[in-house]
Amino acid sequence: MQIYTPSIAEQNAAKKVTISSAKIIQKHFQKAMANFNELNVENIDWTMFLQNSEKFIEKYEFYILINCICEEEIGAAKLCQFVENRIRLQLVYDIDGNGGIFEAHLYPNIYTEKCEIAEKILETSFSKNFCKIWLIGVNSIASIDNIKKCLPLFDLSIRRAYLRYNPVQKQEGNIQNIEDEFDKLKFKMQSVAMTKRQMKELDDEH
Repeated sequence: MQIYTPSIAEQNAAKKVTISSAKIIQKHFQKAMANFNELNVENIDWTMFLQNSEKFIEKYEFYILINCICEEEIGAAKLCQFVENRIRLQLVYDIDGNGGIFEAHLYPNIYTEKCEIAEKILETSFSKNFCKIWLIGVNSIASIDNIKKCLPLFDLSIRRAYLRYNPVQKQEGNIQNIEDEFDKLKFKMQSVAMTKRQMKELDDEH
């Protein structure tokens, strides 16, 4: 399946599409076609119609907030860039690979770079000075508890990969406690699952 971006110059973005996001794209096409077939196209105000789009935080049953938090700006730039580049890969391995019970859609932009949300939902042993949060919408035949069970492995995989490519010592060894290593670096990378209602309340507050 080829997927072209609407911007100029166009690019084929198919390599960024996961199994579950492909299902979501197909469902949106079907929904759009059904809505289009119900319209009186001769009298429609296309400007109003196209502006009346559904907000991302209203589309899905559940949401995952991927938090990258650091005390120092240099560390934030390095860690958060790595996390951003790694999210889609871990979605394929740790979320998509759960027997098809999840359909996950990564919001295309950074959800926020402000630390107010991180202050509210996560605790750290250091000051939350630099933050980036990405948002994933999830439809699931399972409950939010099933999503929460997937997140520790999802987070651990990203943390472990970061330390593998950015060893804290000259001789890279077996890291017994990755969480402790991140604390020493004054880093926090953790994902949090929420229902649509919880996500909307959080978004309204900020």
